[in-house]
Amino acid sequence: MEQRQAKLIDLEDWEKFGGGGNGWSYNHKHDSSIIMKLNKKEISEEISYREFLTSKTLHEMGINCPKVLDFVTDGIRFGMTIERIQDKQSYVKMIADNPDLLEPLAKDFAVQSKKFHSIKCDITLFDSNTERFRRLFASCPRFTDSDKKMLDGCLDALEDVQCPIHGDFTPSNIIRSDGKDYWIDLGNFSYGDPDMDLDSLNFIAKYTPAKVVEYIFHITRKQFKQFLEIYGREYYGDRWGSKELKKKIDSITMIRVARTIAERPRASIIYLPLLHHQRFKFAIILKLADIFVRRFN
Repeated sequence: MEQRQAKLIDLEDWEKFGGGGNGWSYNHKHDSSIIMKLNKKEISEEISYREFLTSKTLHEMGINCPKVLDFVTDGIRFGMTIERIQDKQSYVKMIADNPDLLEPLAKDFAVQSKKFHSIKCDITLFDSNTERFRRLFASCPRFTDSDKKMLDGCLDALEDVQCPIHGDFTPSNIIRSDGKDYWIDLGNFSYGDPDMDLDSLNFIAKYTPAKVVEYIFHITRKQFKQFLEIYGREYYGDRWGSKELKKKIDSITMIRVARTIAERPRASIIYLPLLHHQRFKFAIILKLADIFVRRFN
């Protein structure tokens, strides 16, 4: 990675206006043409810089995403300044405000996804999604040799293609302004099997505590499941619901579960049973997690 130096910003010049699972968004108090995304302190400088560099490169490739300006820090956290897209709303915000938009927006998401996945990816600039996960799983001390062998099998089953993969493929990461859609939060961009982007939608809809879904996405898990079903029929056509695709989705789910365990050790208590195909035990733990999160929020 090339030499980087984060530009020091003064938070007194910024006003927080939103947030998500990874950090917060800010308006500049004196310049309405820019906004700032500042990650949580747990997200390293290297990961933040990779997101900045990825977003910059993808904009130059012609992918519809806001233009990034500077890599920044407040002295503790890291992020970037971005050209403001005026009067924007994310898909989930539009659905939260008007649930009747769920079906048309799920179909639009499928259309935009097909466009995204059809772009030619320069593999000299980005990582292989498959190899990135292979390295992550091999280095994770929470996985047994049996776990790693199973996960290697899941990764081996993926198609060896050079397709763009968003990496955090949710309706919160596509925004609309004046009839035009833009992809955001591209820090996990890579290339590989495009079905890997389905993992985020499937994992959130089926395996994430309901209250967490509502907190991050402002819609219910039931709505998220409906979104996934409509998206799936629109994106995959006759393949949706087929045994072949279901088997592949199950395999991809194991990859996503393992990624969550490797990147968030505290999630192990919830997701290790699912990784070990103990679905009944997992269902009980997920239900308890739902109760716990509701009680303390």
